[in-house]
Amino acid sequence: MRMGNEIGKDLNEAAKYLKIAADHGFSDAMLLYATLMHDNQNTSEAIKYYKKAAQHGNKHAALILSKMQTEKDYDPMLVEKIKNEAEEGNYDSVFTLGKMLLKGEKIQQNKEDAFKYLKIAADHNIVGAASLLADMILDGDVVEQNEIEAAKYYKIDADHGDAYSMNKYATLMYRNNPKNMEEIAKYFKMAADLGYEDAAYVYSIFLLKGN
Repeated sequence: MRMGNEIGKDLNEAAKYLKIAADHGFSDAMLLYATLMHDNQNTSEAIKYYKKAAQHGNKHAALILSKMQTEKDYDPMLVEKIKNEAEEGNYDSVFTLGKMLLKGEKIQQNKEDAFKYLKIAADHNIVGAASLLADMILDGDVVEQNEIEAAKYYKIDADHGDAYSMNKYATLMYRNNPKNMEEIAKYFKMAADLGYEDAAYVYSIFLLKGN
């Protein structure tokens, strides 16, 4: 069927029928309609249908949305200020820059640089940096997966009172060094006492079994 040779090109009419298909749940039509709207500077309509396509599992639409948000929020003066502070050894700014690079907030996402800055911040005990770094190590994101190394960094934030890190540290210790039950139980209990549900469940099992 050679429709392109038989039907004259009409972007407005195409958009009309793409919208019909999109509104009936066809994700490819959502993406194509959003692209047409984007090209025609109808940003609000484009975002609406990129979001719909992303919610239907269209990864390309999700990437475009993320890029549009980054461009919208980008503040070159703020980014430059944070970069300068990081280079001057302000480790809170090092952490902020690492987090921005990791999530693509106000700056182009760059996980390799994010890892570098988060590690510097974590190694200087900046709260929050260590758990983000540990997540990357545990997921094998940028570096090879290493549960022992991840546990080391989770422990930093765990010892600064973060329940999520306490639970992660205890879980990885239980998986890799189960003989150290006193340490493992201690961190599960700490997380449980802070209201972390997974840790409370695991610690209750320990108590029931007498571990």
